[in-house]
Amino acid sequence: MKDRLTDAGYGLGWSVVCRRPECWARGFPVCRRPCLAPPGHRVRVLEGNLRRVIGAQAPGGELRALSRQAMRSYARYRLEAFRLPVMPAARLAAGMRDTGHIEAAFGYLAAGRGVVFALAQRPMGTACPAWASMVGMPVGDYEESPRVRSWITPKAVKGGPSAIAGRGVHAAEVIAGGEVVAVKGGHLVDGAAVAGLPEALRDAAFPITADMFVAALTRGEYDGVLMRVNHSCEPNVGMGGNVVLVAMRQIAAGEELTIDYALFLGDPGFAMACRCGTAACRGMVTGTDWMRADLQDRYRGWFSWWLQQKIAQSQDNPSR
Repeated sequence: MKDRLTDAGYGLGWSVVCRRPECWARGFPVCRRPCLAPPGHRVRVLEGNLRRVIGAQAPGGELRALSRQAMRSYARYRLEAFRLPVMPAARLAAGMRDTGHIEAAFGYLAAGRGVVFALAQRPMGTACPAWASMVGMPVGDYEESPRVRSWITPKAVKGGPSAIAGRGVHAAEVIAGGEVVAVKGGHLVDGAAVAGLPEALRDAAFPITADMFVAALTRGEYDGVLMRVNHSCEPNVGMGGNVVLVAMRQIAAGEELTIDYALFLGDPGFAMACRCGTAACRGMVTGTDWMRADLQDRYRGWFSWWLQQKIAQSQDNPSR
């Protein structure tokens, strides 16, 4: 019964503190008690630990002032924990400082790897995941597998209407030639696993070898894994390895990011009508376009690594 009453009291306190102005909430007993209460057992334990740090000869007044300061800091954390659900996003963002590693973190996440951030202490561990979610980072408990997704440069916006097909990716500002614009993310699976996926998920699968793919395995992962970089026979994006997409030239703000599927696709059974509308439009895109001599000359250095190896082998052994 005591535990139930305590839980009910904290629940009531939580709801009241969330609904009142912050200046009023600072006077709420739950938040002020640690600073005003006479030293109990836990405070005496804290002061005993502090005395080991500042020295046994420290005056009692100095020790008490230090412990009050520590408890006041703890009370601030408790207040923030209570008010986190109603805290403005701008204030939450202002309390976190990006040291320049967010972009790299998204790259690792896109490759299916987990990321651990060392973040400043925040109340009850709740502000950190709230901030991470706010900046678009998938968050999960350490026991869970990280949710996979592809990374798109912050200089572009994914999902806008495309003049080619459906939705695409458009530059929000100028992107320099040679700049990484996307990293394909997903689970590493073989061709048999891709063939066994629901049809609605298969177009998110991206080949990285003849029988290895990066793919979404669930509907919840699909939109995050699908890059939505459409095909064009006059692309502005090429491959930089197997999963990295790089600007082939400067891309103007508002321009759609496009890639020629011949740069990464080697499936002999693939074929689709092309609607890019460019002067170089081939009309039909197939999974064997990478074998065309004119495309090999035009895109030299921009093919995915595994297709580049196939091109080199075919040139060394033309009879094959």
